Amino acid sequence: MWLTTLLIAASVVELTILRVGTRTVIHIPNIEAVADPYKVVAATGRLAFFSALVLLSLLLATMVIERYRSADAYPAAAISIFLFAAVGEAAGISGWPTAMIAVVVAALGSMIAVRVGPPIAFVVGAFIVGYLLSATQSMSQADPIGGLIPGLGAAGSLRLAEALTVGAAICSWPTVRWLSGRHVQGGARLGWMAVAAGISMTLLLAGRPATTTVLMMWNFGLTGALPALLYGLATTSVVLTLGSCARGSGRRVAAALALLILGGLGLTSTYQSGLTVAGLALMLPILAKRTDRAVDELSIAA
Repeated sequence: MWLTTLLIAASVVELTILRVGTRTVIHIPNIEAVADPYKVVAATGRLAFFSALVLLSLLLATMVIERYRSADAYPAAAISIFLFAAVGEAAGISGWPTAMIAVVVAALGSMIAVRVGPPIAFVVGAFIVGYLLSATQSMSQADPIGGLIPGLGAAGSLRLAEALTVGAAICSWPTVRWLSGRHVQGGARLGWMAVAAGISMTLLLAGRPATTTVLMMWNFGLTGALPALLYGLATTSVVLTLGSCARGSGRRVAAALALLILGGLGLTSTYQSGLTVAGLALMLPILAKRTDRAVDELSIAA
């Protein structure tokens, strides 16, 4: 968990500074007037990014060892395949490493769905199908496998992928409440924070749709094609889920969900795909437990 916590912290800093901050401030007029402070902030973002890469590599390698020692070979094999594909991507190989990463995500999602059953399987399954539909667009543009998946309309499949993913996010909190028997920790403060986050997201998409959708696409693989209110509801539900898990016995689940959010939808980059793989793999040891104590953790694995 300490590796995961450091990775999430580094990824949040990298997301805030590099993926959002530097891509936004470059459009501010006369930004050259604060060039020196900007360079310092940008360097901090790059340091956070490289730190996140190292931490992600260590975390995935640790997960492989942990799963092999626990005689849970399938997740270990899936993570190993991802590491192999990531090396191929870094070496400049096009096509097959991308497809291998998509297969790994599908395999890990299937393992989770089989181990938990409904209704968690529905939420995880919706996310995985949405992820893979979005991934097909990246694979259709990659040689030499692009010709293997023709006939998928980019706009239609991306819209369906987004609908499934946003739907999974909206269902996360109701699923948590239903499974936990309405005993999830949270409180009024968490509720108001979640509502405020949802309203803010709705207003951003309604008021500045172009800027917000571009940032969503770059950072999370979301196009913003759905009604703004749905993204607001999804944001509220996710904040409630993360907050309640972090306060209760499901900190590991909260960390896994945070990694999935940071990874985004589809094959945006190998780094973000690694965050998704780490998030899915982090859930599996929880779901493999068969003790009474694990039931509480299972109940919030939305």
